[in-house]
Amino acid sequence: MLNDGRGSHTVNETFRKKDGTAIPVEYWSHPIQRDGELVGGVVTFLDISQRAMLERQLLQAQKLEGIGVLAGGIAHDFNNLLTAIIGGAEIALNDIAPGSKGAKAIHGVMDAATRAADLTRQILAFSRKQVLSIKELNLNDEVLSQTKMLRRLISEDIKFQVKLTPEELCIKADAGQLQQVLLNLAVNARDAMSPGGTLTIETGTVMLQRSDRWLEEGMPPGRYAVISVSDTGMGMDEDTKSRIFEPFFTTKGPGEGTGLGLSTVHGVVKQHQGSISVYSEPGKGTTFRIYLPRVERIEAAQAAPEAAPIPRGKGKILVVEDEKAVRDFLESALQDNGYSVTSVGSGPEAIEACAGTTFDLMVSDVVMPGMSGPQLYQAIRERQPKLRVMFISGYPAKSVSLQDILEWDAPFLAKPFSASTLLAKTHELMQSTAPAGHAP
Repeated sequence: MLNDGRGSHTVNETFRKKDGTAIPVEYWSHPIQRDGELVGGVVTFLDISQRAMLERQLLQAQKLEGIGVLAGGIAHDFNNLLTAIIGGAEIALNDIAPGSKGAKAIHGVMDAATRAADLTRQILAFSRKQVLSIKELNLNDEVLSQTKMLRRLISEDIKFQVKLTPEELCIKADAGQLQQVLLNLAVNARDAMSPGGTLTIETGTVMLQRSDRWLEEGMPPGRYAVISVSDTGMGMDEDTKSRIFEPFFTTKGPGEGTGLGLSTVHGVVKQHQGSISVYSEPGKGTTFRIYLPRVERIEAAQAAPEAAPIPRGKGKILVVEDEKAVRDFLESALQDNGYSVTSVGSGPEAIEACAGTTFDLMVSDVVMPGMSGPQLYQAIRERQPKLRVMFISGYPAKSVSLQDILEWDAPFLAKPFSASTLLAKTHELMQSTAPAGHAP
């Protein structure tokens, strides 16, 4: 183009440095003319590596956000089904002789449903919709507490070593989710090393400045705890590395993995206001580094009080749940414990039921067709001001799906929950002297 007097603009061309490293480049070419003749040209090159990386991060974030919205809806429906399964099985056990063949079968159903609930929590974790139980923890202690389990998890031909910094690493985290992160990374490392290899878990600390690439949006500069999980396995190429945090992406064979492991890790780390990096090359192994904000001190833990037996109930309860299987479970569990229960499937039916009866407590789903649980409670409470309330939902209480409608400061149970959990919370509310919910 320079020959005909025109300039050009080339976007995202790949150049190579002297050492062979590929870099993306954008450049502009402009002709230099004298008396109408081309005598030279000027070419301006711009290294766009940083911009390309930010564009990839944005695309990945948008992709995960879209899938997260879908996953949240799936988890909601799953949790409704699991509530009915777990609760119904628990109720059935009360009528079966302990240790019998039927009891063992029902325990098997409950165990399978509990594992399904764990899978749902993984889905919510990578979509960052899981409600965390945040406590102050010592990262070194948490890693040490998992070493025996991780040692059993990996094969005997893998050398397992743990290198902990002598410095106390205090963080605020959900211990269960942190355990899930270590578990998933260890499983990935194990599967990448065949036959044999070395799995190394290390802890340390780093000071991140605003210019550091691992200081992502929303992360303030400062001191961060670092946990590294390294293996000497097959490693990954750039294409695989760019997709590892996508949910359901896996390089394993059919039936060997869900593709949720690393996406769960990514979601948990982000939900803890941290970041994660990966270094890997084919044939040179892989290292994941997780950066988590540090805190200065760990508060003394208080021992949890032992749970007291749940006494028989007394009083009238209105159950409002549009999912029939869940509604039947709630009604059966509460009635078996002595409560007088009226169960309906919608807001209008609930208002009609309240026309001739005064209730002590309303147990209501939050998201229902036509009228939400909080809207229903507000309507009924105008007629029955002493009515207590407990909301339930397949969405976590702090999820985006509930933020706009769950405006009442009221007791909440996230599905799935067991009959014993339901009854314990119900007894607590029935013993209170004032309505449980109020508008903010």
